[in-house]
Amino acid sequence: MRRNGFTLVELMIVVAILGILAAIAVPTYRGYVATAKQSEAKANLETLRLLEEQYFADNRTYLAGADTAALIANLPGFEPGNVADLLYVYKVEAGTSGDIATSFRATATAGANATGVFTINEKNEKTGP
Repeated sequence: MRRNGFTLVELMIVVAILGILAAIAVPTYRGYVATAKQSEAKANLETLRLLEEQYFADNRTYLAGADTAALIANLPGFEPGNVADLLYVYKVEAGTSGDIATSFRATATAGANATGVFTINEKNEKTGP
């Protein structure tokens, strides 16, 4: 006599194998998602550095910006996207020597859906995870 279907033991073995695969795959996937989110900060900070250098070449001073909206408004070419959709908040602090800003540090601080704080300065020195 031939049986159709699966036994309970066979079904439990398949479920256990799927559980093991999921336990391995989910944390790996989350790591890839976090790395992809961090790429926004790194790319926008590099753009900020280049635009600050261009601004310095034109004006002999660096531009400071308290938040992302101020940078978009005052730094031509900085277009990271819709401020409400960004995962990071960007700001630039300019160090002064007299009336001239001779250095800067751009910072990307994570919002609710991202992690990490990244910085870059006029010497292209970067920090962050």
